[in-house]
Amino acid sequence: MSGPMAPDAPLRKRMSAVAAARRKHVRVGDVGLHLNTFGEGIPSEAIRRLRDGVIMTVAGYDKDPREIYEIPEVRSYWTKVQGLCPTVLYFAASEYPPALQAVFACIASRLEIIRQKDSEIIRVCIEGDSIKPMVAVEMSNHLTLDMHLGMKRHDALEEVAKSLAALVGKDKLGIE
Repeated sequence: MSGPMAPDAPLRKRMSAVAAARRKHVRVGDVGLHLNTFGEGIPSEAIRRLRDGVIMTVAGYDKDPREIYEIPEVRSYWTKVQGLCPTVLYFAASEYPPALQAVFACIASRLEIIRQKDSEIIRVCIEGDSIKPMVAVEMSNHLTLDMHLGMKRHDALEEVAKSLAALVGKDKLGIE
């Protein structure tokens, strides 16, 4: 999947790729796809091309009635990916918040799902204390990688704010 260059961020290419782990890999905890693609040693050109442009997902759960973050093996998979490759969310496409939010919900250690009587989910709550360390690491990784690509610190901070806004479902988070 490809898209136009974002007019406000020449380093970003919207929806440059889809990284979909197959169900057979998720079941056995094989994180090779994400680790090999986004792990240590990724060249600067790949960072530049993929940053904020990859839809992170898992394939093979279409017929499962649960949300992806309700499936224990998927939660374990994303927790393992994030643990072995803490920069993975840097590459996640903030232009497609549902995928980013689902991965984030999978990684959160404490998750509360509020349903209506007909079992439709009306709200998903992630306990703040369970994600503070992860958010701090993600922000640090985001800043480090953006500055490695030559961004000025303020511009890199604005990119962090955009990613956090997408994560929490807001249009914008301002920084001063």
